[in-house]
Amino acid sequence: FNELVSSGGLDRLLHSFGPGKVFVPNGLAFSPADGSDSLNKPGKRPVLMRIILNSNVKGNLSIKDIKSQIDANSGNATLTTLEGGKITATINADRNIVLTDENNKASIISRFDIPASNGRIQILNGVLLPGK
Repeated sequence: FNELVSSGGLDRLLHSFGPGKVFVPNGLAFSPADGSDSLNKPGKRPVLMRIILNSNVKGNLSIKDIKSQIDANSGNATLTTLEGGKITATINADRNIVLTDENNKASIISRFDIPASNGRIQILNGVLLPGK
């Protein structure tokens, strides 16, 4: 993920948004089968930019903040991404925080609140894809 951000020249763009929450797919989430190996090609930059921006939420939200929003909103919270998309956060039966993108694809947060220079990082087992 970091390699794609850097190769696409998007690292400066992300820092310009101020503190934020980044939902980073783990190394197994991207695979050649989903075409992610071609995202660093010049013609794919717009697609890459949408995926990266859809994986970022403005503000330095912690996992505790997300859980509080879920509890306060009857079991789900809607997070608006820098791409303008919506991610729904819920808690499943195993008490995992699940993020569902606009394509109804769910990813589980597996590592929480990793400090970064510009906010916090959450590690996911999937990729949050932007809507159509």
